[in-house]
Amino acid sequence: MAVHFLEKSPSYMGKTNPKLLQRRQVVCQFLQENYKAVRNQDAATFERIREALKPLEIEISDSNYQVDKQSLRYAYLWLIGSDAQKREIEGKALSSTIQHGFLCLNKDNLRTWEDLGLGAIPLPAKLDDEIEEETIPMLRLDDLEGGRDVLAHTSGLIGALEKMIGEDQQIREEIERIRQENERLAEIDAERALVVDFVERRCAGLERQVDTLQQGLSQVAAGGLARLAKEFPEFPELARVAGQIKEGKTRQEREEEALLGFLPKEFAWENDAGTVQYETAFLRALRDLPSDDQKRIISQLEVLCVHGASYASLHTRKCNFKLPFTAEGSFSSRGSDELRFTWKKNGSIRIMWCYRKGETRIRQSES
Repeated sequence: MAVHFLEKSPSYMGKTNPKLLQRRQVVCQFLQENYKAVRNQDAATFERIREALKPLEIEISDSNYQVDKQSLRYAYLWLIGSDAQKREIEGKALSSTIQHGFLCLNKDNLRTWEDLGLGAIPLPAKLDDEIEEETIPMLRLDDLEGGRDVLAHTSGLIGALEKMIGEDQQIREEIERIRQENERLAEIDAERALVVDFVERRCAGLERQVDTLQQGLSQVAAGGLARLAKEFPEFPELARVAGQIKEGKTRQEREEEALLGFLPKEFAWENDAGTVQYETAFLRALRDLPSDDQKRIISQLEVLCVHGASYASLHTRKCNFKLPFTAEGSFSSRGSDELRFTWKKNGSIRIMWCYRKGETRIRQSES
């Protein structure tokens, strides 16, 4: 019966799993003193070892058995061999598990059988012959120490990766859905922009028609009043009103002219200066606002002309969507909590329109 001589190595004992130590002690009991199984009885030896380990609740596979046998055999041959034979064994392409035994002996300076204090060398092999190498079956991961833990962790990682792949696919599908939705919304925006352009052109045409009608009515009214003034000279007020009507200015136009007098006509920024122009759509929208809102808009326009678009109270931002009476590439600035005005700079500043936040014609995102 072979002796488990590796127990004499402190390094080996300190680095080896206790169950592996027990297993190899049992394996030694069924090996010959040269650490080989009886010829042609390797399978039977393995079965006897497996039965002997069952009471200890230690499992062993054929791969485990072959590795244990080879580890003991090479450690034994290294221990009883010459320095040249030791170097030959150390130079073999052996697994780290098989090398572990004789490397620990070398580390502890246990280089001969005598160093172990175990008496005479048991049945020394014919070391002059080439060292016999036994074929070791392909190892399975779950046959190795800690292999089951590695497999368990690997299975967990595979499950996590599969979950990540599934989530990634869901994300890709969601991105594609959002892309299609954005395309659909872009088409809707394009259609809305066409509608807005049509409505603006229609409004401009109607406004011109209204202006023409107003002018025609004004001329008719002026003519009638002039005739009345001649018939009734005692009423000079009739002649004055008839004269005003002939000038062709309506009450709305006079209000717009009055507002224009309060609006800043020039801007002077740190690195730029120029004139400020006001579109008819802006003047009419400003005219229709209550007096307090008009004052707020005018005050913020003065801030724009003096401090520039980046002034905090203006909250200036690019108009990302089409707004009525507003050219592409324009900006929107804050007139008050609820009021906004649009403008564009191209040398001079053009004030284009003003509107109330939440107005049905305005997209919520532009409010």
